[in-house]
Amino acid sequence: MLMPSRTTSRILWGALLVSSMAFSGCRLQSGDSVVRRVGMNVSGVYAGPNGRSLVARNSGNSIQTMNVIQNGDRLEGVDNNGMVFRGRIGSVSGDPQTRASATFNLKGQTTTGVEGVMSGTFVVEGTTSTMSGTWAEPNQYSTFRGTAAVDPPPDPDPDPDPTPDPNNNNNDNNGNG
Repeated sequence: MLMPSRTTSRILWGALLVSSMAFSGCRLQSGDSVVRRVGMNVSGVYAGPNGRSLVARNSGNSIQTMNVIQNGDRLEGVDNNGMVFRGRIGSVSGDPQTRASATFNLKGQTTTGVEGVMSGTFVVEGTTSTMSGTWAEPNQYSTFRGTAAVDPPPDPDPDPDPTPDPNNNNNDNNGNG
C-alpha cells in the first residue's frame, strides 16, 4: 500500500482549508482596509493665511487651497487644481473638546506630475483647524500652512435617556420640578 508523504498530506490539507473558506464565503482582506477611529475631525477646506498660497513653493500651479475629507484615520485632499492627495492621521493628542492635535501625511502629485508629500500637524481648537508642516518634492522642500472651519467635536458622553436624579433639588418651592 502506498502512503502519502507528510509534505503531500500538508499540501492536501492546505488546499482543502483554502477551498472550504472560498465556499463558505470567507473574505480575506489586507490590513489596508482597516480604518482607525481618531476622535477628532479635520475635514474642511484649508486656505493659506491672508490670501497667500497654502503651500509656500511647489512645482506646477500654485496650491492655494485643499479640501480635506476624513474617514477615521484616512485622509483625502483635493487641491484647487483638482489634484488628489491621500494619506493618514498618525498620533493624536489633547482633548478634542478643547484643543487636540494630530500628525499626518498626505501624498499626491503636482500639476507637473511631480510627487509632493505633506508631512505635518493638524491643531483643532473648537471649530477651527490649522494644518502646517513640510512640503517635500524630489528636488525641493517648502512649508505649508492653512486654516479651515470644521464641525465641532461630538459630545464625548451623550446621555440618550436622561434619568431624573431624585436628589436633585431643582424645583420651584411648589413641588414642581
